[in-house]
Amino acid sequence: MNRLKTFSQYLALILAGEAIFLLPFMAPRVFRTTLLEVYQIDNLELGYCFSLYGLVAVVSYFLGGPLADLFSARKLMSIALGLTALGGFIISWWPNYTALLIAYTFWGFSTILLFWAALMKSTRILVDPENVGKAFGWVEGGRGLSAAIWSSLAVALFAFYFQDESSQVIESRHIAYRYVLQSASFYLILVAIYVWFILPKREVQMDLNHSMKGLKKLVGLKRLWLQALILFCAYCGYKITDDVSLFGHEVWGLSEEDAVLLSSYTFYLRPITAITAGFLVDRISTAKILSFSFGISALGALALAWFPGQEMTAFGLIFLGSSLSGIYALRGIYFSLMRENQIDRRLSGTAIGILSVLGYLPDVFMSPFMGWILESNSGPIGHQNLFLSLGLIMILGIILSQAWKREYRKVARTEPASS
Repeated sequence: MNRLKTFSQYLALILAGEAIFLLPFMAPRVFRTTLLEVYQIDNLELGYCFSLYGLVAVVSYFLGGPLADLFSARKLMSIALGLTALGGFIISWWPNYTALLIAYTFWGFSTILLFWAALMKSTRILVDPENVGKAFGWVEGGRGLSAAIWSSLAVALFAFYFQDESSQVIESRHIAYRYVLQSASFYLILVAIYVWFILPKREVQMDLNHSMKGLKKLVGLKRLWLQALILFCAYCGYKITDDVSLFGHEVWGLSEEDAVLLSSYTFYLRPITAITAGFLVDRISTAKILSFSFGISALGALALAWFPGQEMTAFGLIFLGSSLSGIYALRGIYFSLMRENQIDRRLSGTAIGILSVLGYLPDVFMSPFMGWILESNSGPIGHQNLFLSLGLIMILGIILSQAWKREYRKVARTEPASS
């Protein structure tokens, strides 16, 4: 019975952890070309939507951390899922840029303030400390599999409703995309109900006084800020994965439909790499796994920057797969570093809030940055510059991973003696 209960709770975290981001991120990632056409905007204007989201999210990360230490994840996550679904219904019926800007601002609140720290804290306290890497790997890998399955189903749903008639192509795309958004919104409501009934009513919590004392202590922890910088580099890489379908269309010459399929297929790399990284990080030096993941991502990105090719080839797919695999592996392990930081589990929410303020700052500037690069350099050159940027950021990640290794060795030499 305990195993079934644990599995059910894992499943709730996995389903909720990906469902919450289907509308603001997954749908644009898979259907980017369609979204730009339906809402009659360009890459830079879409970037402004993500920036509004990011600005609200930065504040929400900081406030949401202590919130997760004060209230149960069951309540916070269920409410967040329901509110996020509401935004999906709104933009499906009012397909204009103003509605999109309002929705992204609202989602910055609903997906982060009430949800993110609660999800990460629940993941950490669900398992023993020695298996925390595996836990984060399983949750991230499960989220990746959930995303891959959803993207495949969404593509099939879109294809079913899309009628490619020259006189009504835009209207047909709008109708098909509306069904995608509405199906995602209904799915969020179902997941919210599941989370409400499955997650425990009571968790490891703190009162407000202890939470504020913990916040002051964590802010002064050097290793926590180093972890945040590692997260920052990894998340910059993840933001650039938004370019996959557009890259396939504009550089490799794929049709819009085939470019969407390419993007959806790459999501299947995420569960494999995240789960593998999660298992390895509990057995091998964390710094080694971090450096390797940043390294293979850098190699793949730099190869695409210099040799993008004019059509899709086996080598191009290997380079793209290498870059994405490294990024997805990093997503599976960067929060497990809290174990090596020896952070009190009751303060997990607050710690995650601090980490996320800096770590997820790319939500504010990466999308406009990407839009600026792509709009300033049309065609392959813009995408090459984007992958060059990714390669350089991943190299910085390698340097930070080695700094983490040195810092952890210092801690390992001093703290065991005092315990």
